[in-house]
Amino acid sequence: MGVQFWWFYDVIVVALALVCIFITVKRGFIKATATLVGYILALFLSISLSTGIADKLADSALKGNRIKDLTFTLNENNYAEELTGQINNLKYYAKPDYKVIQDIYSTGENVDYNIYIYIRNLNNGIPDTEAEFYDKLHECYAVSASNFIAKRLNLYTAECAAEQIKKNPTTYWEFLRLVCDVDTKQPAARFLADNYLREPTATYIRLIVFVALFVVFLLLSLFISTAFGRNDHTEKGFITVSFSILIGAAKAAAVVVAVAAVIRLNVITGSDKMLFFNHEAIDSTYIFKYFYGFVKGW
Repeated sequence: MGVQFWWFYDVIVVALALVCIFITVKRGFIKATATLVGYILALFLSISLSTGIADKLADSALKGNRIKDLTFTLNENNYAEELTGQINNLKYYAKPDYKVIQDIYSTGENVDYNIYIYIRNLNNGIPDTEAEFYDKLHECYAVSASNFIAKRLNLYTAECAAEQIKKNPTTYWEFLRLVCDVDTKQPAARFLADNYLREPTATYIRLIVFVALFVVFLLLSLFISTAFGRNDHTEKGFITVSFSILIGAAKAAAVVVAVAAVIRLNVITGSDKMLFFNHEAIDSTYIFKYFYGFVKGW
């Protein structure tokens, strides 16, 4: 499936709404009201608890395997060559020496300006203004870091790190200084993890925890509501049926949020490159994109 099958997401929403409405009307008004409370509580508690749990688990994940993975990558590859390769892609006449680039950023001070002066002098002038060069250089920082991170971690994590680097490139100078340490790359790996990997890691964990908690709380609420509405003898008049329809629609909305979280998890895992689980298809929908946007905005 691809972008042309965007409608499938909206079909899921409509189908869930119809199923929830049918079940709600059939089971009676009292039980429907009780289950709605359960659905709302399940959604609220899952969102609230998943954030705190994810933050704690993200810290543990960053301190463990992710720092080890980054350290291994930095040990096995020459970062200076990677960054210089990205600068070479700017298509200036003379190619810079990666050893000179490394010497410049090893100080961690005025890195952008010193690289600009080196490239300008090497080429006897460049067509870009200083500000234009900085924008291109920051893109080089982002891409080079993303390439290193993606060697052992997923593309979503690498892309998130790249975006953060472009937003605050001067913070990245500290990594450039640390990565020059010939004795150990662990401080440089820890800097990447602490400053650029925490957000995508927490997002990934939060979605998993949310879905798991929602299922548990929903099953629990259904069990309680079943017992609560066992003696429901309310007559199915126009008013009760109308309210039951609204309640069914509200319950469907809560379920669709959970479905959107699962879809979001698949998009992240596939780095927005999968044939069906991608933002382009989701953005083309009429209904589902609003639920997905809610989940994405956490």
